[in-house]
Amino acid sequence: KELNNKLAAAHKTIEKAHGLIGDLQKKIKQVQDEALQETQKNAKQATEYSSSVKGELGKELQHLHGKLRALEQEHEAFRTTIQKTVADNAATQATQRQQDLDATTTKIEQIPPTVTAVQTEARVALERV
Repeated sequence: KELNNKLAAAHKTIEKAHGLIGDLQKKIKQVQDEALQETQKNAKQATEYSSSVKGELGKELQHLHGKLRALEQEHEAFRTTIQKTVADNAATQATQRQQDLDATTTKIEQIPPTVTAVQTEARVALERV
């Protein structure tokens, strides 16, 4: 009879153990489910944040591309202005040189009449003597 009592007590202990194991399994499942939900929530938030950052970076990239295009246009306009200025300066210098050459040519062309006039005066002076 004592053995039966011990066996019954052992059986109750085993049933309690099974109950506790069942409770632990439920608790483990609950913790796993909560962890999965939290992980999914975090993943969703990370994806949303990533999308948000990607959108902001895309806008910033477009803004920078716009600035780059504006700078390239400004550079091209500046280059064109420099080329025009260089061409204008070269034309001005060429015109000035041509004017200087024309003035020199005019002076040179005036030398023979002056020489002739001096020669004539010298002959007249010599004839008087």
